[in-house]
Amino acid sequence: MSREKDDLSAEIDGGTVEYVDSAEPKWNPIKHRSVTASRLTWVLVFIFGISVFVHYGALLWLYNHGMEAAAEKMATHFNVLFPVLSGLLGAATTYYFTREREE
Repeated sequence: MSREKDDLSAEIDGGTVEYVDSAEPKWNPIKHRSVTASRLTWVLVFIFGISVFVHYGALLWLYNHGMEAAAEKMATHFNVLFPVLSGLLGAATTYYFTREREE
C-alpha cells in the first residue's frame, strides 16, 4: 500500500513548453456544422445516384441474360432500399437548404 502511495505522489516530468499561442483556437462551430451538412448532403446524393444507376444497370443485364427470377428479386430489394435512401436524402437536403447561414 505504501509503495502505491509513493508512486502516486512522485513528480512527473512532462518537459517544457517552448511557445504557446495566446490566440483563440480557430474552431468555429457554426462553420463546422455548415461544412459537415454540405458534405453529408453531397455524399448522400452521390450514394443515391450510384445505387439507382447500379440497380437499373444490373436489372438490364439480368433481363438481357435471361435471368428474370433474379431480376425480380433484385427489384424487390430496390423497393426496400429506395424509401430508405430517399428519406435520408430528403432529410439531408431539407436541413442543408433551411439551416442558418454563416454571415
